[in-house]
Amino acid sequence: MIGRYLIDRESEFQPLLVGIKALNLIPYRLFTPEYIVLSTEFYAAWRANAVSFFDNNREVITAIARYFQQKDYQQIILRSSCTEEDMHARGKYQSKRCRPSVNDIIASLEEIYTDFQRSEDRTDLQLAILIQVYQRPK
Repeated sequence: MIGRYLIDRESEFQPLLVGIKALNLIPYRLFTPEYIVLSTEFYAAWRANAVSFFDNNREVITAIARYFQQKDYQQIILRSSCTEEDMHARGKYQSKRCRPSVNDIIASLEEIYTDFQRSEDRTDLQLAILIQVYQRPK
């Protein structure tokens, strides 16, 4: 685990912590772009205090930005990974592409979280964020 909310080891992947999409990538690790997961606990904490949340948790976002900047990646994609997501829900929740900068990551997370909260009437669902280097489709 990278810090309190960031998960990069598959041994720590649990459905209620990383969501279904991230959990299902494990068998394909060799064939998917590198990724880390921002846990459902981060979303739950944001939901409890969205107003000042990113100001109080800037070190988490800074760790994400540094992780991808050190590898010289120009773009990343933040993909939703809901705790209950099947093929019928595919594409239901938002993903955002951005630069690996603190401000861009915060703006993208705010948009994804707000959209999820607005679109989902089940309060028992949680959202993790799968963060990968963005690769343009060929």
